[in-house]
Amino acid sequence: VIQLATKRRLVVSVDGKTMRGCEGVHVLSAFVHDVFITVGHCQVDVKNNELSCLRGWLGELIERFPALWLLRADGLFADRTLCELLKNDGREWMFAIKDNQPNLLEKLEILFSPILCAGSPKVTDEPEKRGPMWNCESTTPSSWTNINPPCACPA
Repeated sequence: VIQLATKRRLVVSVDGKTMRGCEGVHVLSAFVHDVFITVGHCQVDVKNNELSCLRGWLGELIERFPALWLLRADGLFADRTLCELLKNDGREWMFAIKDNQPNLLEKLEILFSPILCAGSPKVTDEPEKRGPMWNCESTTPSSWTNINPPCACPA
């Protein structure tokens, strides 16, 4: 716990779980990697979800643990409002976007494909060999004009 007060930058992960044996009780937990401690839980109201719970709880977490610097979470938390709250408070974020969120994953692949392809060798047209990223030479998908990255906060 002393490290929580003395370290300058800590990494915190948040994740929600339904409590076993407690029907309908769902909590969001914050775990600090550097010291292997869960620093808090927030009960997720049945009318809300984990994202809205974190938005309401974030200020208290940062006030209690000002060294929390990097928020790690799954793709559910990749939300513009949450990113802006973090950015405005000088914090950073990292979201794990998996293929169980195909729309978000596709938008990110499109958004970052020019960066990944710049100066890289030709990518194969065989989907099974090219991995999850879009082929650099593929045609622009119709959704290109509708991209609204969920956490593209103004620089």
